[in-house]
Amino acid sequence: MIRTSRVALLGAAMALGTTALSGCSAGTEGGAAQDSEKRGEIGLDLVVGGATVNSAIYVVSGPAGFTKTGSLDLTNSGTLSAVIGGIPVGTGYSININATSTDGGTSCAGSASFNVVARVTTPVAINLTCRQASRTGSVAINGALNVCPVLDAVSASPSEVIVGGSITLNAVAHDADAAPSALTYRWLASAGTLSDAASASPSFTCTAPGSVTLTVSASDGDPTASCADTATVQVKCSVPNGTGGASTIALYGDAPYGTTPTDTSQTLATPAFIAAVNADPDVSLVLHVGDIHSGKQY
Repeated sequence: MIRTSRVALLGAAMALGTTALSGCSAGTEGGAAQDSEKRGEIGLDLVVGGATVNSAIYVVSGPAGFTKTGSLDLTNSGTLSAVIGGIPVGTGYSININATSTDGGTSCAGSASFNVVARVTTPVAINLTCRQASRTGSVAINGALNVCPVLDAVSASPSEVIVGGSITLNAVAHDADAAPSALTYRWLASAGTLSDAASASPSFTCTAPGSVTLTVSASDGDPTASCADTATVQVKCSVPNGTGGASTIALYGDAPYGTTPTDTSQTLATPAFIAAVNADPDVSLVLHVGDIHSGKQY
């Protein structure tokens, strides 16, 4: 909203003073006096209600191309007032004044016509129109309705696996309005590796013992981050036999050996030996380190 206030010029009796600005003459004192008799003054007293003004700019125009410009310092004044001197005697003058409040929210402007009489302070009445800057605005809203996706199920099978092993993950989601684009998935793992983080059903490989948090999000392309649905699943990466990092491994080699080309005694005993190793509950891995018969054998 623009609010207009008008302020009027008071009489010359309220002017700050009569500081006539007369031109200098190279002639006699009589010549200077004669020159001053050809000049006059105007007195301004402008009260701007509801606004604090620190300065104002004025432009005086008159006959024969006369122009006088200046500024009024109102920092220590409660009113906008001044006496402007040194104006040649004549008719058909005009003055324009522009001022802005210190907060920039109000601008004032006004003009008036006057005549100048020699050695006389002519009172000039000016109506200033002050306008306040608008303090409100508006926004145009143009939105689109979108139904966010929902994760229906998240699974990990199995939920526990030995370090180095893999788990199959699966996420199922639906999007009621199938917009603005097709569903996409994104998996994150607190440890271990994923075969394809963008797949709905990637595989996860344990790389260290401990609990792992797997997080999956389903998005329909809505740029609002909170629109994507998110779910988590916990899996456990274990060491063999749950020994907390210690494993029992059976190693054997140079067997089955024989002492003669036809000696098969160790060969015949090997199945029972292997069965005994497999029956040991502490053994998680068996390694044969090489040489399955003697050089004496065929």
